[in-house]
Amino acid sequence: MSTMQDRPLTIAALFAHGRTIHGSSEVVTCEGERVRRARFTEVAARAERLAAALRRLGIRPGDRVATFSVQITDRAKDVIKSGGEWISSVELENAIMAHPDVLEAAVVGVPDPRWDERPLACVVPRPGARPSADALRAFLAERVARWWVPERWSFIDEVPKTSVGKFDKKVLRARYAEGALTVVEEPAARTAR
Repeated sequence: MSTMQDRPLTIAALFAHGRTIHGSSEVVTCEGERVRRARFTEVAARAERLAAALRRLGIRPGDRVATFSVQITDRAKDVIKSGGEWISSVELENAIMAHPDVLEAAVVGVPDPRWDERPLACVVPRPGARPSADALRAFLAERVARWWVPERWSFIDEVPKTSVGKFDKKVLRARYAEGALTVVEEPAARTAR
């Protein structure tokens, strides 16, 4: 990974080539919607091309330019497209898990006749706790956009995990499709969007 993670990328650093920017032989680069690993020499060559382009525009070392950052919020296959808007399942999971009665939560997109897809929250309560769907909806109402709040909730004993410990959302989607999950649904909330 880049050693510049916490420092701004300056024009002077670009002119000093990528070698002072990147401390390892492999870095992560973004190209549009693709994220991939690249060899250091490839990234250094891109930095040199960018520096040359900036020189042609009259930008010199020490000049100030606007900076930006990119935040990756979810995997493409886990993002929920609801009525033309995108819902990050990871952000929604984190918001649900912030509730003191929730141990774990996984969110998957499930078919919806009106919105194409809507979130289904699969929640593992903390031992001895019994959070309700209404209490969790009220909790989320202060933390996420109103249209992100799930209408469908399933309270489960544990979230299935892959061999490396990640939430196995394929299993949850399959269980929902098979009718193997007990789902609490709030039909009145579906029209409030």
